[in-house]
Amino acid sequence: MVTSPTQMTTDTWVKASWEEFMELADDKTYVDSRFYYDKGQLRIEMPPIGSSHSQDNNIIANVINLYATVNNIRIKGLVNGSFRKPGLREFQPDLAFYIGSEF
Repeated sequence: MVTSPTQMTTDTWVKASWEEFMELADDKTYVDSRFYYDKGQLRIEMPPIGSSHSQDNNIIANVINLYATVNNIRIKGLVNGSFRKPGLREFQPDLAFYIGSEF
């Protein structure tokens, strides 16, 4: 059970309710963190910040976009999006892509 933000362990999966997850996600202590929730467990990641992480993300996005263009694949790219299915799961990847003719 999550009791307070100061006791929260980061970068590992912890058993928690959806309500506890939402409380932590709204806590200003973790404003720069990534939150994940799946099957009754939450994870808070403290992402690397800096030039090399940004460059890596840019390279990956460019490779995916180039591949899709060359192969005439319709994609929609998202940077730092948040995907939520209330009460069930949430994740916040650096990059995400919808692929195909229907988004």
